[in-house]
Amino acid sequence: MTARGLAVSFVRRALLPTLLLLSTILLWSGAYGPKARAGSPLGIALAVAFLGLAWAVVRRALRSLDRTPPPPREVVELGLSLLVASLVVTQLTGGMASSFYPMVYLLCAFFVAFLPTAPALVLVASAVGLDAGIFAFGNLGDPWLLLATHIVFTCLFAALYHAVLAARLKAAAHAERGAVERHVREAELRAREYRLTSAAHGPDAAEAAGSWMLASVGEVESLVRGALEVAHQALSAHSTALFLLSIDDVSLKLRECVSASDAVDRAAMSAGEGPLGSVVKQRLPVRLCGSLRSFSYYTDRVPVKAFCAVPLLEPAAQGEARVRGVLLADRLEAVPFTPEELSLLERVAAQVLRAVETERVMTAIRREKDEKERFYRAIEELNRAVKPPDVTQAAVRLARELCANLDCCLLTLFEQSASGGRHVVAAALGDGAESLAGRTFDDNTGLVSTVVRLGASLPGRPVDEMDRVVVLDEDAPLPKLSALRIFPLHAGDRTVGTLVAMSTRRGVFDGESRHRLQILALQAAEALVRAQLFETAERLATTDGLTGLHNHRRMQELLDAAFKQAHRYGRKVSLLLLDIDHFKNVNDRYGHPAGDAVLRGVATMLAAQARDSDVVARYGGEEFAVALPETDRAGALVIAERIRAAIERVDQLTDSGPVRVTVSIGVATFPDDARDKASLVECADKSLYAAKHGGRNRVVATDLFPSPLTGEGQVGGASLHGFGPPTLALPLKGE
Repeated sequence: MTARGLAVSFVRRALLPTLLLLSTILLWSGAYGPKARAGSPLGIALAVAFLGLAWAVVRRALRSLDRTPPPPREVVELGLSLLVASLVVTQLTGGMASSFYPMVYLLCAFFVAFLPTAPALVLVASAVGLDAGIFAFGNLGDPWLLLATHIVFTCLFAALYHAVLAARLKAAAHAERGAVERHVREAELRAREYRLTSAAHGPDAAEAAGSWMLASVGEVESLVRGALEVAHQALSAHSTALFLLSIDDVSLKLRECVSASDAVDRAAMSAGEGPLGSVVKQRLPVRLCGSLRSFSYYTDRVPVKAFCAVPLLEPAAQGEARVRGVLLADRLEAVPFTPEELSLLERVAAQVLRAVETERVMTAIRREKDEKERFYRAIEELNRAVKPPDVTQAAVRLARELCANLDCCLLTLFEQSASGGRHVVAAALGDGAESLAGRTFDDNTGLVSTVVRLGASLPGRPVDEMDRVVVLDEDAPLPKLSALRIFPLHAGDRTVGTLVAMSTRRGVFDGESRHRLQILALQAAEALVRAQLFETAERLATTDGLTGLHNHRRMQELLDAAFKQAHRYGRKVSLLLLDIDHFKNVNDRYGHPAGDAVLRGVATMLAAQARDSDVVARYGGEEFAVALPETDRAGALVIAERIRAAIERVDQLTDSGPVRVTVSIGVATFPDDARDKASLVECADKSLYAAKHGGRNRVVATDLFPSPLTGEGQVGGASLHGFGPPTLALPLKGE
């Protein structure tokens, strides 16, 4: 941006704050008060105040045209412009006692109602501050009570308006949720009346108020209404109606109706009385004509002269068909329904049943599709987990998602040992189950141990039929169970653990729920074994097989990370390189197995002496490395000497007897001794070389760079700092 553009931008941003500042000074000085004289001074003061307001309004209008939201700064500036303008009006019309002062209260209410919380609070505080400034600088005598009243009313009005608005919004949200819940409940009721949900299997697959159910109900009602309208026209009927039996077959309720009368009763009526009850009981059509009594499905007396009704008979797989409802038609004329018309009504009833059955099948297909998609997503998520803890946590969480009535779920792992093995609760989720996570128990006669031994799902009968239920062990706190199922985690020919599903409701693990959990257990076992293999492969790729320390490659990766962090944040990192003195003599005298034992012993001592944040690795052969983040040279020398002394005074146990060894340690520090990682390693290596040639069994640190004070190198090209027996300042390797 050019200098001119910067200047224009600065003026545009500073214009309104400048006008607001001038208006505030004029307001506090009494330029708009009752004692202000008319004429040029007052006109200029008014122009300043309302020019600021005009500019704020214009800027907001331009923002609206561009459809860009204003930043909080502009929102606050517009609010301040409105406040200043309203206070100017109050000062012109009587000062602090002006009858126009309620405008300030209304503005504060507007702020808290329509602005974000932060700008609204700033503007309410500004209103209080402007009011106090008018009093403090305006020489208004001693109206403390009036000022206090204004401040209290400003804050109280804003707070009350915010509280009322929040309460109204909460009530509206509650009412909306209630309306949605009522709509869903009504849809559930209609779905049950049409038996659209009869294909559900188990409590967890029962009538869920999902989008598929609402769509199914709407589709069936549309088809039924169309069929009734066709029958109504074809039969020249006064009313054509469909009544459905309740779930308990006790009452009939109107579901759809095409009628010229408004007196059709939509309340439930007994399924055992009147002509409709006769159709339900006899399961046969009924035709009536003549002087008939009033029918119970009208609220008023309607002079029906002809009546015809047919049952809705749903075929059953075994036994006789079941009555689902009654389809009727009536006339006010004494024109009896002919057999052909009765046959037409029967065909319409059959069409209604076919529509319901078709939609029932489609509903079951959609529900099964949704459940399978949910199940496949769960399996996919389980297979994405690459670490054993992630697999176990995902398994218990997905089990609860796939089985809605599951109260708590556990996943146990079996660890084989010479004494028989033990079980570990690797993951727990549900009511009170989290306290069991990490719990271990020995192999026993409980159900979990039995499932691992047998490799079969247990128990085989309901919990309430069992005299005694031990899931984990005698001491494990578990909720009162009404349903329990323990699934083995099979991995090849062995059982690696169990998936324990528990509920306080009966029948949860019947049918489809048990099948899904069983498949989930199989997938969890495979995912767990896969994650364990991956973890083992990763550990083998980064760990030295003999000592259990990080290997050379992993050391380089971790040193890279420590070096980058030290370089980025200007911190120090030190590196120790250790070499076991005369290690070849150990191998020659005691044999290589003894040498391996010495390497393992030194590695154990290194890991014990290092800090949690340090990185210990086998660097190669008899060399080890220790990276020390956040450690300067002095600290590194102290740690190195502690390691050297500890190794020197402890015998390493081997099959050939105790062997005592010493180590030489080279120390280098970034950025004192090196500018990058490669230089740091080289510097530590040269320090180690100096320690070896200085007599061994010592710690040496070297200065490789020129002195920052003299610009010259240190004594002999390397100043030696260290511990141990006296050492000579020898030339460094390669010099």
